[in-house]
Amino acid sequence: AAGLPAGDGDWVAALRNADGLIDPDKVVPAVFASLHHALNAVHSDSLRRIGLQNVEIAFPQGAGVRLLRIAEGRIAEGGSGKVRLTGKADVDGRALAVDASVKRGTDGKRIDSLEAEIAIAPPQGDTTTLAGIKLHDVALHLTGEEGQGDSASRLSVSMLLNGAVFAVGSETFPADIVFNATVAEGANKIAVDRLLLKSGRSRFDFEGSIGPKPRTPGLSEEPSYRYDMVSNGSILAPQDSPEPALKFLARIAGTYATESRQLIADTIALRSDAAGEVLGSLALAFEPGKEPGVSLAIGVHDMPVSQVKQLWPWFSARGARRWVLENLFGGQVLNGNVKYRVEPGRAGNGVPLTGEEVSGRFEIDGSRFDTAG
Repeated sequence: AAGLPAGDGDWVAALRNADGLIDPDKVVPAVFASLHHALNAVHSDSLRRIGLQNVEIAFPQGAGVRLLRIAEGRIAEGGSGKVRLTGKADVDGRALAVDASVKRGTDGKRIDSLEAEIAIAPPQGDTTTLAGIKLHDVALHLTGEEGQGDSASRLSVSMLLNGAVFAVGSETFPADIVFNATVAEGANKIAVDRLLLKSGRSRFDFEGSIGPKPRTPGLSEEPSYRYDMVSNGSILAPQDSPEPALKFLARIAGTYATESRQLIADTIALRSDAAGEVLGSLALAFEPGKEPGVSLAIGVHDMPVSQVKQLWPWFSARGARRWVLENLFGGQVLNGNVKYRVEPGRAGNGVPLTGEEVSGRFEIDGSRFDTAG
């Protein structure tokens, strides 16, 4: 019972910094402290094995989880300082299976091995939504070891999301996502070793970091996380585009403000394998029960028309986009810009966008228009 959240439902209160943000430097020692506590209990003379069957745990409002049903669970000592946990459960309608093991070193003071496999299935006939993404099957692989001397304690996680669905208004696209990350004590960030998103012919392959944003002395700032992601080789190839796939390098960096719930990418930079570049910015405003508000500004300089066509967002000015894909070929975009701005709940409400919400201007040289028929 001591491990369950308090009445306020904040599971991670002990992991927050002075700004209320999750502090990666607190996560790693907290995880290993909990593991030591569990190992001490199992290794005690009075307790060698724990078994659970048909147990229900109801959580307080605001905990993020309403009901945990444990169909079966077993924690047992396996010798050589190793403990294994296996079980099957249901978390708010999603089936969950766990197979994990923890092992202390020969000194009995340091955890030198943590491994866990967690499989989460979708609810029957439905999906769960996380940050606007509908999730199907989720597979997690967790590893870790406690540091000693100059070696820092670290946790690593690999996550595979099969059949995720992104939605913007009435438009959706499916994707498979691979997320690999490491948290090392003292780094004050999550190192994103790989974030790979595959959808149709497109492939977005990034690496970077995420962590709390330090406050600027003398300024009144909202608590925020910052991120910086780079791609050294991604491919953009929309299913409805007749043009060759666009290979590109990119950097996306910005912040997420926790109080106003705004995700901001103040740096979007893209360079293709040919000449030319794209620079821009993006802001997403989240409100409960509504489609996110979007503010997007993109500038294009000296880029082939075929590549600019690939970059046109599928959710912006769909009629004009379709006409350009089907009728404009060859040539160069010398300069161009696109602006897209809608308030939360506006996208996909059935009302056509106005010229103030979406607009663009392009200076094109040497292109061919196909207007027959």
